[in-house]
Amino acid sequence: MKPVGIEQELIQALGRLGKMHMGNLFQGITRGEFSVLLALEQYEKQHQGEGIKASRLAELAEASPQALSRTLRGLESKGYVQRKADPRDRRNACICLTEPAHDAMEAGKRRMNLLFGRVVEEMGEEEIRELTVRLNRLVDVMRRVGAGENAEPLA
Repeated sequence: MKPVGIEQELIQALGRLGKMHMGNLFQGITRGEFSVLLALEQYEKQHQGEGIKASRLAELAEASPQALSRTLRGLESKGYVQRKADPRDRRNACICLTEPAHDAMEAGKRRMNLLFGRVVEEMGEEEIRELTVRLNRLVDVMRRVGAGENAEPLA
């Protein structure tokens, strides 16, 4: 068997993490839908419940406009978001969370807190803190290296 390089080990570990199914935390909500709901929830908290334009929501959720459009259609069909006319410019629509979305997010957050509480119990607080620092550094480095102004093309 050919030895696996550190780069491949990192790719495999991140792949395993990305494939983890956490649907039982947020019943009926995909990971992509959850990230959009979370970005929308945070925006509404900062802007006193005001809705958001799709282009701004795509930025906050770090999603392409096409992916956001598909995700929003799914969330609308589940009754979690609604589009309302922008009061400042009725030609534009704002996206808002519905009451069922707020309820689903709160229930999911409670389940997530329980799960991660158990993870911290098993791994220990010190190991989790170290992991968190290293994961944040990994994300920062990957963003800088992969999308930096002076970065070499990766292809």
